[in-house]
Amino acid sequence: MQTKLLINGEFVEGDGDSLSVINHATSGEIIKITQASTDQLDAAVKSSKQAFNLWSCTTPGAMAAHS
Repeated sequence: MQTKLLINGEFVEGDGDSLSVINHATSGEIIKITQASTDQLDAAVKSSKQAFNLWSCTTPGAMAAHS
């Protein structure tokens, strides 16, 4: 199961606190994940704003060429 964060096009491990994902039917832990740190969150927001500014001005034809 992928638990890494996607920040600026790269998958990275979280640097924040750990969090258990619980199956409420069995009360068992499914997986433990590491949350993003404040710095990672700031980096993700910054890169998403930059991506939006670029892609919002891109024509559908140019977008299709990149997929």
